[in-house]
Amino acid sequence: MEPRVDIDDVKRNAQRHWMEDGLSEILVGLLFIIIGGGLLLKLALPRWLTLDLLSSALTAAGALGLSWGFKKLKKRITFPRSGYVVLPEPTRTRRMLTFGSVAVLGLASALGLLTHVVVVPVVAAVFAMCFLWGGVQYKQTSMLWEAFLTLLFAVVSTRFTSLSGAAGVLALMVMIGTSMAILGAVRLQGFLKANPRPQETEA
Repeated sequence: MEPRVDIDDVKRNAQRHWMEDGLSEILVGLLFIIIGGGLLLKLALPRWLTLDLLSSALTAAGALGLSWGFKKLKKRITFPRSGYVVLPEPTRTRRMLTFGSVAVLGLASALGLLTHVVVVPVVAAVFAMCFLWGGVQYKQTSMLWEAFLTLLFAVVSTRFTSLSGAAGVLALMVMIGTSMAILGAVRLQGFLKANPRPQETEA
């Protein structure tokens, strides 16, 4: 009798393959920086329609540019070294987690804008749980580090700065994005060393 194939494990292996080069972390990190930084800029600037439109346009252009660049880098850097794997469709659990996270973040941002209550710890806890779940599910040590760093950023932000409400959440996004981009760059460097191009392999 042939051994039973674990479909879920096959999907997780494909997910790990997509994350092993660090490019996914760099992409998400830079998106966090652009979106969080762009919205922070809008909060800091005078409420002029032209400035709002310009900031929104630059944020959208940056996000689209990163997505385009990510695909190009995957094609140029990753696939020649480790092969192409189709990213599987997200599972029902992952969809629910994503929806729940977005809902909590949206609610927290709305509360911050309307009531100026301190919502940074709540958002940090949501991010940390997502990172912790992903780190355990896909065996990614960097995501476990992200969970720890997210909570650390929240402590530093709430205890040592005056940032709160929407501004605090956006600043937290920028800090998380920065750490993700750095950890992703470290993983990318290790991936390139461990997986040289075929023509670069010594005979």
